[in-house]
Amino acid sequence: MRSGAGPCGAVLTIVLTLWLASAQGAESEGTAATEALPATPEEIAGRQAGIERRIKELKLRAADTLSAVASGATYEELRERSNLYRRWQGSLDSQLRALRKLKNALEFNAEKEAEARSWTGFPEQPPYSFSLVEQIRDDVSAQRLEVQSLQLTLGMYEESLARSSAQLSERQKELRLAKEQAETGDANARSAWRVQLAELRVKSAEASVEASALARQVTEVALRGRREYLKFLERKLSLAQAQMRFRQDELDAAIDRIAKKAEAVQQELHAAMAEDAVLRRALERARAELGSAEAAPPSDPSASATLAEKRAAVEWAALQVETNDLRIDLLRNTALMTYSIQSVWEDRFWATGDRNLVELKEKEQEHRQRLERMAQWRSLLEGRMSVVMKESFRGALQAEAEGSPAERERRARIRADMETRLALYQRALNALAYGEELTQRLCAELAERQAGMSATGKLRSVVAWVGAFLLGIWDTELYVAEGTVVVDGRRIPVSRSVTVGKVAVALLIFSIGIWLARRTYAAAKRRGTRWFKEEVQIQIVSVALAILVAVFSLCVAMATVRIPWSVFAFAGGALAIGVGFGAQTVVKNFITGIMLIFGGSVRVGDTIEMNGQCGRVASIGFSKSLIRRFDGVELLVPNSQFNEQSLVNWTHSDNLVRQTITVGVAYGTPSARVSELLMRAATEHPLVLKTPSPVVLFDDFGDSALVFTLRFWVAMDKNTDASIVRSDLRHRIYVLLSDAGMAIPFPQRDVHVEFVRPVEVNMLGASRRKAHDAPEEG
Repeated sequence: MRSGAGPCGAVLTIVLTLWLASAQGAESEGTAATEALPATPEEIAGRQAGIERRIKELKLRAADTLSAVASGATYEELRERSNLYRRWQGSLDSQLRALRKLKNALEFNAEKEAEARSWTGFPEQPPYSFSLVEQIRDDVSAQRLEVQSLQLTLGMYEESLARSSAQLSERQKELRLAKEQAETGDANARSAWRVQLAELRVKSAEASVEASALARQVTEVALRGRREYLKFLERKLSLAQAQMRFRQDELDAAIDRIAKKAEAVQQELHAAMAEDAVLRRALERARAELGSAEAAPPSDPSASATLAEKRAAVEWAALQVETNDLRIDLLRNTALMTYSIQSVWEDRFWATGDRNLVELKEKEQEHRQRLERMAQWRSLLEGRMSVVMKESFRGALQAEAEGSPAERERRARIRADMETRLALYQRALNALAYGEELTQRLCAELAERQAGMSATGKLRSVVAWVGAFLLGIWDTELYVAEGTVVVDGRRIPVSRSVTVGKVAVALLIFSIGIWLARRTYAAAKRRGTRWFKEEVQIQIVSVALAILVAVFSLCVAMATVRIPWSVFAFAGGALAIGVGFGAQTVVKNFITGIMLIFGGSVRVGDTIEMNGQCGRVASIGFSKSLIRRFDGVELLVPNSQFNEQSLVNWTHSDNLVRQTITVGVAYGTPSARVSELLMRAATEHPLVLKTPSPVVLFDDFGDSALVFTLRFWVAMDKNTDASIVRSDLRHRIYVLLSDAGMAIPFPQRDVHVEFVRPVEVNMLGASRRKAHDAPEEG
C-alpha cells in the first residue's frame, strides 16, 4: 500500500502546492488592488513614511552586487537586476505621488462639500446679471474638462492595472518554476540566484500592481469629488439662468473689452507689417552681399569662411521673413476671430429677447456652420504646428551635436525661431479655442431656448416660418436688368433685380389699370353719343381712351416697383418664343382687332356678309368681334377671319343697299301696266330711296309666267330691316295686281300623251269586276 500510494501522493502534493501558490498570488494581488485608502492626513503621512523607508532599503539592496556576482550571475542578469530595482523604486515613487494627489483630492472634496452644504443662495438679488451666469458657466466648463480628464486617466490606470496584473501572474509562474527546478536539481549557488532573481521580478511586478491600483483608487476619489462639485455648479447655473437678465451695459462692457483686444491685435499687426518691410530689405541686402561674395575670386583663404557666413546670414534673414509672414497671417486671423467673437456676444444678447422658433433655428444653424469652419481652421493650425514641433525637436537634437561655434549658433537661432513659431501657433489656437467655446455656449443657449418654448410660442414660430417661406418666394430673383443712372453728368451702370414680389405688385397695379380702362371704355361708349353721332367715332374714341389708361397704369406699375424698361427685351424674347410655339393665333387676333378698330375696313354698325352669314357688326374687340344677324342670333367671330376669308361689306362706303324682288304674272298680262304698278308700289314705300330711283326690269319669259324684277335702294341703319321692306313691298304689289285684275300664276305644266296604237277599253259589270279583282287560290 505504501509503495503503491507513493506516486499518487506525490502528484497530489504537487497539485495542492501549485493551487496554494496560485491562491496566495491571487490573494496578494487582490489585497494590493483593494487595500483601503488612508482617509486622514495622518494616515497618508504614515503610508508615505513607510514607502520612503522601503525606497531607502531598496537603494541599499540595489547597491549590493557582490552576493549576485558570487552566485554566478551573468552580465545580462546583473543588468536585469538593476532594472528591476529601478522599476520597483519607480513604482514606489508613483505611490508617493498618488498619495500626495490623494491628499489634495480629499482636501478639495472636503472643501467643496462644505461649500455646497453652506451655500444658501447668491449674494445679489434676482434678476441675476449675465456676468454672474457667465462666471458660473466658466466654472462648469472647467469642471467638465476636469471630469473628462479624470475619466480618461481612470481608463488609463485600469488598463495599466490589467497589464500589471497579467505580468504579475507571469512572474509568479516563473518563480514557481524556478523553485521547482531548484528543488529537483542540484542545490548550488546558481540555482539559488535564479530563484532570487525570480522573486525580485515578482516583487517589482507586485509594486507595479500596487502603484496602478493606488493610482486608480485615488483617481476614483478625485473623480467622485469633481462630479459632486459639478452637480453643485450645474444646480447653481440652472438657478441663475432661470432668473437672469442680460443688460445692455453688460453687452457694452463685453464689446468694449473685445474692442480693446482687437485694437491691440491691430497695433501688433501694423507693427509686424512695418517690420516686414525692414526684414525684406535686410534679406535683399544679405542676398546682394552673398552674390558679391560668390562672384569674387577665391584668392583669399578666408573667402570660404566668409561665404559660409553670408549664406548663413541669407538663411537667417529668410527665416525671419517667413516667421514674420506667419505672424502677420495669424494676427489677421486673430483679428477676424475677435470680430467674430464680438458678433457672438451680440447674438447672445439678441437671443435673450422675444424670438420665434424660426429665428432661433436660423441663428443656431448659422453658428453651427461657423463652428465647422473653426474646426477646419483648428485642424489646419494643429497640422502646421505639428510640423513646426517636429522641426523644433530635430533642431534640439542637432543643437546637442558637436560642431563649430558658428554652426552651434546657427542651430540655436533656428531653434529659437521654431519656438517663436510654436508660440504664435499656440496663441492663435488659444484665441480660436475661446471663440469655439463662446460659440458653443451660444448654440447651447439657442437650443435651450427652442426646447423651452411654449405652445403659443411654437405656434407663432410656425406662422413666422410660413411668413418667412412666403417672403423667400416673394424675394426670389427672376431676372437682373442692367440699367444706368446719371450722377454728376456721368452714366453709372446699375443692376436692378426683378423679383416675384415686384412682378406681383406690378401685375396688381396693371390689373387695376385694366379694370379702370374697361370702366373708361364703358363710360365713353355710354356718353359718346353726346359728342359723336356715328358709332364708329364713339368706338374709336372709347378704345383710344381705354388704351391710354392701360398704358398709363403700366407706366405707374413699372415706376412703383422700379423695374427698368429694359426688362421688356427679355420679355420680348420670351414673347417671341411663345408666339412661335402656339401664341400666334392670339397675337394675330389682337393685331387684326387693332387694324379693324383703327383701319376702317369694318366698322361697328356695318352690314356685312361672311361665310353665308349676314348681319350687322355690333362690336369689335381685341380678340373677337360680335356680329348680330337680322334674326337676332349673335355670332362671335375671331378677328383673324376678317383677313383670312372673303367679306362683303354692304355699308363700307355708305349705308345704301340695293334690294331685289322678283314677281311673275300670267301670260297675256300687259307688261307695261305691270311695270307701272311695280314702280308705284316702290315709290309709295317710305323707306325706299328716291335716289337712286327704283328700276323695274322685264327679266324673262318663264315656264308659267312673265318674270319682272323690281330693284330699289334702302338706307341701312340699326332701325332698318331690309327683309321687312321687301315683305311690305310684296304685300303692296299683290294688292295692286289683284285690283288691276292681274293674276300671279302658280307653276303648272301641260302633259301631251301620244299613242302608237289604239287603247283597248273593256266595260265590265259589277259582279264580273269583283271576280276579276279577287285573288287566285292555290
